[in-house]
Amino acid sequence: MKQIEKKHDGDKAHEIKDIPCPEFWGGLRDVPLLIEFWQCREHRLHDRFVYKRQTEDDDWKIMRLSP
Repeated sequence: MKQIEKKHDGDKAHEIKDIPCPEFWGGLRDVPLLIEFWQCREHRLHDRFVYKRQTEDDDWKIMRLSP
């Protein structure tokens, strides 16, 4: 890490986040469409919520599934 910091030390306003990734690095972007939150409660009255994406502009609809 120190070698990379020294290599990019001459850059203006240098920060760690500005150091470029190697060309061979790849990656994936996981964009969820639905997320469920579940909390265990007594007598099987579990608290369950679903957040469902409505549009690509991050509008979410919240639905309670139970109890």
